[in-house]
Amino acid sequence: MHGRALLIALALFAGCGADRERPAAVEAPQPISIRSEEHGFTAELPPGWHLAPRTLTPELSNPVEILSAGTVAGAKPEQGPCAHIPVGALERMGPEDAFVTVQERYGEPEFPARPPRFTLPPRSDDTDAEACVSDPQRLEFHWFGFRDAGRGFHVLVVLGRDAPPERRREAEALLDSLRFDPGPAGVHLDPDLAVHFDDRAAGLSWVMPVPPWRRYDRSLTALQGERLVLGTFDVPPGPPDRNCTPKAAIDAMPSDGAFIYLFEYDDPTTLSPGEFPPRTGPLTLGPERSYECMGESRMVRWQDHGRAFQAHVYLGPRASARLREDARSILNSIEAGGRARTR
Repeated sequence: MHGRALLIALALFAGCGADRERPAAVEAPQPISIRSEEHGFTAELPPGWHLAPRTLTPELSNPVEILSAGTVAGAKPEQGPCAHIPVGALERMGPEDAFVTVQERYGEPEFPARPPRFTLPPRSDDTDAEACVSDPQRLEFHWFGFRDAGRGFHVLVVLGRDAPPERRREAEALLDSLRFDPGPAGVHLDPDLAVHFDDRAAGLSWVMPVPPWRRYDRSLTALQGERLVLGTFDVPPGPPDRNCTPKAAIDAMPSDGAFIYLFEYDDPTTLSPGEFPPRTGPLTLGPERSYECMGESRMVRWQDHGRAFQAHVYLGPRASARLREDARSILNSIEAGGRARTR
């Protein structure tokens, strides 16, 4: 009996010692949260993946690359005929790597609605990405699109020939984690012509069809708050008007032309909230009438991010319905950032 009790005690003691020496459980690596203020989205980067610190396709204007990430580090943009494809990342991929790039298409792209969960479609053949890499047989390409939050996106997922199943799941998890800020309402532009512009000095970004629209980069009036002048025609060079009239553009506008003049008030607290309502939906132009300084035009006022704006839209008597819609869409695409620098 005593021997049996001793054996039991020794067994218990050995078990306790084993518990004390057992190493602590190691927590699995967690995804990393990322946020892009410039492109308005958040996502969760899978463990072991690398986020491209800059765009890999800087020549693209529409669509524009908003996210590139994968198991490949050190990818850089490449010039040449395939500058619209992140070749710098694809050529660095090994047989077990994965890579995802997301591009936003401006305008009104016709994409299918975002699925509840992403599942990669069958392998895509004859894509530009496949044509641009030196050895496409070592890679598997998946090209598709979706729309979400009033915005449209192209997606390219590339897997190495021997990529394990978890790489596919990680790519899908990254796409599932994407959460987009809503796009501006009331923007109806040709997606093949729409181009995104960003003026950090003015604290504004906008989208417009190019052609026929362009920006006039010189001041047209003596207004200190002049922020943006856009149009569909050439304005001859010359000094700014000595008062508040964009006279050079008014005089140069053809009968089928259009232009937009936008300025900002320095102190919104002195303005009537009724005349400058907060922007909560699509902007609506007022009727055409004659304004002191501004001449015959359609006006709209609003506040956004603590800033107060007034815009005038000028349309020639033969301006097309398309140009009228463009003008409304451009105004609705304008997004205000921080306070602009005064000139």
